Amino acid sequence: MIAYKWLTICYLQMAPAAQTTFASYMTYLVFLVPALSAVRLAKFNLDTEQTEKFIGMPTPANALFLGFIPAAAEHIAILNNFWVVLLFAIFFAILLVSPINMISLKFKNFKLTGMNIARFLILLVGIILFLVFKLGAFPLIIFGYLLISIFYHTLTNLDVL
Repeated sequence: MIAYKWLTICYLQMAPAAQTTFASYMTYLVFLVPALSAVRLAKFNLDTEQTEKFIGMPTPANALFLGFIPAAAEHIAILNNFWVVLLFAIFFAILLVSPINMISLKFKNFKLTGMNIARFLILLVGIILFLVFKLGAFPLIIFGYLLISIFYHTLTNLDVL
């Protein structure tokens, strides 16, 4: 609902000529998020593979990304753009059910080895961003989490790590 409300606010801030019926109906695409969140949670509850890693964007991370876009828009002007917010909502909804491997932040130990390095990096980046952007940092933190996860799992699959 937060993402829908923000998308509606962005729509109303568009130039009157851009406020088409088509664009107004596009705001409802944000409801792909709860629908695909339900699918993702159902898959997660039945999947035994997701102990060390997640397959697809975790639902709480997705909620933090989309729910805090209005706070981040105070610092990042592009997040006031209707089409950008809509594309992020659709993209992150698809990430929920994507086969992309994401890092789980469940620590079994605190040694600086393997996936723990990526976990510590995510936490460090998150703390720094939070200190700079306060609540507006959550979309940036989650986007960083996505990039670090993709980078880590790509390097792992290439046997670089």
